[in-house]
Amino acid sequence: MAADIHHVSADQKGFRLYFTHPMSGKTTEEDLKNRFKVQSWFYTNTGRYGSPEHNRRDDPVERVELRLKDKSALVVLKDFGEGESWLDRIYHIRVENIVGLFGEAPTKTGLSTYFTLRVIP
Repeated sequence: MAADIHHVSADQKGFRLYFTHPMSGKTTEEDLKNRFKVQSWFYTNTGRYGSPEHNRRDDPVERVELRLKDKSALVVLKDFGEGESWLDRIYHIRVENIVGLFGEAPTKTGLSTYFTLRVIP
């Protein structure tokens, strides 16, 4: 089975991604931080079907904390939860250039997931 994102959950600092394989502990924190990209936006609820994306932005990754025992990584976002513009947004979380990131496990060139944040735990 190829390395992939199994699931994602919200955290007080950002998002925790669980993977199908453990990440190699050989990658530096700075390198990990540069591989993770997060964008977000929201849609307007109206009586009509469909809405354009609103307030699309890049959410800066402050750091990535690996937890090898449960094959997860906490993606800490800068100023996450501060202010009013975090909830009811769609987050697109990407991991780029993943060759070697999961040791010898087969990989794709990148991983991607979406998460709708309704509440910060």
